Amino acid sequence: MRTRRSGGSPVLRQVSFMDVAFMACTHEVPDLHSRVIWRDRLVAVMLESHPLAQRYHITSRDLAAETFLVREDGTGPQVHDLIVVRAAGKWPVPTIPRCAVGRGSLLAMVAAGQGISLLVTENLELVPSGIVFREIANEAETVAFSAVWSPYNHRQTLRNLLDLARKTGRSALSTSVVKP
Repeated sequence: MRTRRSGGSPVLRQVSFMDVAFMACTHEVPDLHSRVIWRDRLVAVMLESHPLAQRYHITSRDLAAETFLVREDGTGPQVHDLIVVRAAGKWPVPTIPRCAVGRGSLLAMVAAGQGISLLVTENLELVPSGIVFREIANEAETVAFSAVWSPYNHRQTLRNLLDLARKTGRSALSTSVVKP
């Protein structure tokens, strides 16, 4: 996307080399179309030796004293905000370092015992040995993933891709989390 000035305000224009962008959260970008394609559940990820990993049910309150590792990009900002909102007025906001790393490195940091994290269930297949995912019993909120594209893009391939992404998103929500 390029930014140009038009009538004194920035206007985002789609360039020919990008048909669609998939982004965490919901996005309403001026001059572009967007749609939530799928939602995914958050799960806690921790060392298998962590005391909470041995429990069948964990809650947000159980996680209150933990150090949460979140990414600076991707779903990181949304996860950070969710942790803060869950703690608001109930218990002190936990330590939440923002890490300039990818998913794999974040999981390696968890494996090194630097903290726990919240990830969406699509990451279940990425889990290295020694790390487990646990559902958060009282966590009903999901993370939205949106597609953003130019209103001038009328290509059938875009429509097919959006349809496929929506169907894939539905099937991803039906996956179950492995429990102890």
